Amino acid sequence: MNPLVLLFLIPGIMNFTNIRINSDTDPVLPFHNEHSIVINPQDTLNLVASWRDFRQGYHRIGIGVSFDGGITWEDRLLENREELPRDADPVFTTDKEGNIYLSTISFRGDPITQNPPPDSSTVSVFVSSDGGVSFQGPYIASASSISTFEDKEFICCDRTSSANEGNLYVTWTRFAGSLSLIKSAFSTDGGLTWSAARDVSDNPGVQWSVPCVGKDGTLYVAWLRFISATTAEAAIMLDRSHDEGATWGQDMTLDPLTLGQTYIDGWIGTFSHPAMDADITNGPYGGNLYIAYMDQGANGSTDIFFIRSTDGGESWSTAVPIVGEDVPDNDQFHPWLIVDNLGVIHVVFYDQRNGIEDDLLDLYYVYSEDGGGNWSEPIRISDEATKPTTLEPFTRNVYGEYVGLAAYNGRPYPVWTDCRDGGIQNIYFGSLEPAAVAESPVDVTGGLEAVFVSEGIKVRLSSPAPGDYRFNLYDASGRKVFRKKKYIERGGSILLDIGKISKGIYLLEVEGEGFRKAVKLVELD
Repeated sequence: MNPLVLLFLIPGIMNFTNIRINSDTDPVLPFHNEHSIVINPQDTLNLVASWRDFRQGYHRIGIGVSFDGGITWEDRLLENREELPRDADPVFTTDKEGNIYLSTISFRGDPITQNPPPDSSTVSVFVSSDGGVSFQGPYIASASSISTFEDKEFICCDRTSSANEGNLYVTWTRFAGSLSLIKSAFSTDGGLTWSAARDVSDNPGVQWSVPCVGKDGTLYVAWLRFISATTAEAAIMLDRSHDEGATWGQDMTLDPLTLGQTYIDGWIGTFSHPAMDADITNGPYGGNLYIAYMDQGANGSTDIFFIRSTDGGESWSTAVPIVGEDVPDNDQFHPWLIVDNLGVIHVVFYDQRNGIEDDLLDLYYVYSEDGGGNWSEPIRISDEATKPTTLEPFTRNVYGEYVGLAAYNGRPYPVWTDCRDGGIQNIYFGSLEPAAVAESPVDVTGGLEAVFVSEGIKVRLSSPAPGDYRFNLYDASGRKVFRKKKYIERGGSILLDIGKISKGIYLLEVEGEGFRKAVKLVELD
């Protein structure tokens, strides 16, 4: 009998097709970096990506749009404006209705080329109601004066069922000379108008704020505090607002850091910035807060660490590394974290494990299905390790400072910078392939019967020995949506109470001593 090929992703068999998004072939400057990606909740095949784009020789924003789940893309530059012709730091969010919001820093002059030097900046927001095909705006969330400069703005939307559902929040760093403070503003009309800027951080010497909305509508902001004249150590910081960002509490120190900022291989600028998100699902970990960040590991290289709060940010777990074995000189950096609609935590990061001596980089991925208690082994997304390149005199901070990640139904949608094309920085997307179980590691030749019934799944095993059996249910993307261990008598049958699941195709896998079988099921109700 020929082995049956099952188009399901069994954990441990994850393959990503690498797809280039940007189409330009002869950029003036070979830099494309700092990415964001969003999934349209009204059409989950509609993906929109953005990045910092230098194809014309100065700061622009590249936009990539896909309507087939990332298999094909069309890209363009965000529309230019005479008043503030340069943009940087693109970040996406979306509301429940599928409106897509893009925040940027817009300015005159150019901080990379210094031609001309930057002399003014704003926090700008653009809005798309057609899946990223076009954007309206900019709508100004904050305009700085000549004496200040806005930087590293991040945006989020309240997608909970709280009284503030649909509110937009943006946070950023305002530099005034050598001082920096975290600022915030909010919008209650879809980004068209914005509140006055509020102070979030109590003290200066800060950068890299990331907002998110908790399950109850509380607004959280995490950021990086640097070592300064007033602080003896770098740290991950947090503050909360319970009134739509109108007022803020006292800053909380979550975790002291060994590193606040460093250079990988001597030139890739990295920060120990927090990548934060909240579980707003009704699952067992709903309400949890999660943060991933870079810091120095036990062997002296940089690792990715993880902390969580289960009580609304009042207390936090001890930091743990989540990138596998800590190998000397193997640096990991630029993490990003997202929680999907199932409560699965996804984290991506750059990793040098496949080319430490040659300074080669890959993009790697880990996930947790149990609120961060356990993590998968690191999974390689990029299918080619590449050496980051630079161009004199732009020797530092031109590989970007963050990568992009979205997730839905347990499936990650990563976007990153890759130098495989002749050393030019291009934007790549990782499309997760359904894995083929071709050599029959799962026996599908008989002995297992299962059917969906109103109470769950009715399962009958025709000839196993009595004992404990593990039941794993996977959806069509390969994500495990149910697991249970039960004792079964020989030739026994049981009812699995799996709770409420969506319509679709599923794979039920049953494992016991000397026994492993699977059967495909279709839920129609």
